[in-house]
Amino acid sequence: MEKNGRDKDSIYSFFWEKAAKTNRNFSVITTNYDNQIDDAFDKWMYAKHGLIDYCISFINYTKEEDFIGFDWWVNPREPIPNWTDCDPRPIKLIKIHGSLNWKFCKCCSETLLTPWNSHMNLETGELTRFDPRWFDEGENMTLCPRDGYPLSTMIVPPSYSKSLRHPVIQNLMYEAQKEIRVAKKVAFVGYSFPDADIHIKAIFNKNLRDDSRLYVVNPSLNKISKEAYRGLSKNITFIEKDFLSAIEDGLIEELIA
Repeated sequence: MEKNGRDKDSIYSFFWEKAAKTNRNFSVITTNYDNQIDDAFDKWMYAKHGLIDYCISFINYTKEEDFIGFDWWVNPREPIPNWTDCDPRPIKLIKIHGSLNWKFCKCCSETLLTPWNSHMNLETGELTRFDPRWFDEGENMTLCPRDGYPLSTMIVPPSYSKSLRHPVIQNLMYEAQKEIRVAKKVAFVGYSFPDADIHIKAIFNKNLRDDSRLYVVNPSLNKISKEAYRGLSKNITFIEKDFLSAIEDGLIEELIA
């Protein structure tokens, strides 16, 4: 799906582009652990309009001895550098099931952000990192730069018995609940509360404000899925379109203007 020359990440690109022009006072909670929304942010928001706040701490926030420049990461929760012609604001992107670009060290309990990667082997956790400015491919990033301990990919795969005890996941769930409690408007995009995600419905049931307005964007809604949402709130609008069409019809302006 392409729009104005955008590639396959066009939906996320269009979303961030619209958001940058409308209002940056919002948060995104996602159960997806792919990097498409992150990559689109890098193209359309960083650093002129925003910095991603993943709501967890990364080794990348400290300049480790073995790191080269592109491994460092600006901490969005600290004073932001004064960049020319830029007005970046921290925008929370809460990936409550983890992310393919997060690698966790069980020795030091730190998480490494690995945004620059060309491919990953999900069986071995092997990730090839590269700097697109200087060279094509570098070494495989499988060991913690702090203690040399093997890194593991920080994701919670689909399962009816998800383990949510990981400290990083617990912190993300806490951050998500904080955002839900203060949200005046909440939009669900292409989500249908699968049985394996009973914990997601629980945090909305517990934290959603009585006066919050809900929007459900999904072209494949049926009676059962609508009833699941009505169990959360009676103040709800169903938008039976795909996300791109909803954005074109003014969804972003309705939500955050």
